[in-house]
Amino acid sequence: MFRSFFLRRRIIALTVFALFAAWSWSWFPASAPDVVFTTIKGEKVSLQSLKGSVVLVNFWAPSCAPCVREMPMLADAYARLHARGLDVIAVAVSYDPPNVVVDYAETRHLPFNVALDLDDSLEQAFGGLRAVPTTFLIGRDGRIAERFDGPLDSGKLQQLLARQLGPG
Repeated sequence: MFRSFFLRRRIIALTVFALFAAWSWSWFPASAPDVVFTTIKGEKVSLQSLKGSVVLVNFWAPSCAPCVREMPMLADAYARLHARGLDVIAVAVSYDPPNVVVDYAETRHLPFNVALDLDDSLEQAFGGLRAVPTTFLIGRDGRIAERFDGPLDSGKLQQLLARQLGPG
């Protein structure tokens, strides 16, 4: 009798927790952190100043092969969709030296802002990383719409961007 009572309580508690977690994450996405990026050109770009745009924040490293494979796709998406409200910020994680990041961005003529996260504060503001690349898709309302751990698939990226940017 006691055993079934405790088992039922545990099942109810886990069900309530799972329902609350699903409800809070799916219906009310988290607001993007209020951070300021420092670009490789020394400019300051606040995420708050980009509200109203759809923003891809991509954490990457020049020494990361999947990250490097993603960059042309991000550059292409930015070139095609910037006029419709897409902004991209590529945040280089702290383990590659800044001169390597600058060299990579300049030799590949990346068209979007490239920022450095020298002290991992940006990474921590976004809740930490499980892998690089990690990309956050932030809607026009300033809320995180999607998080991608690992490399992006071109088709899925285009589909999500079309949904966020609307018809055009």
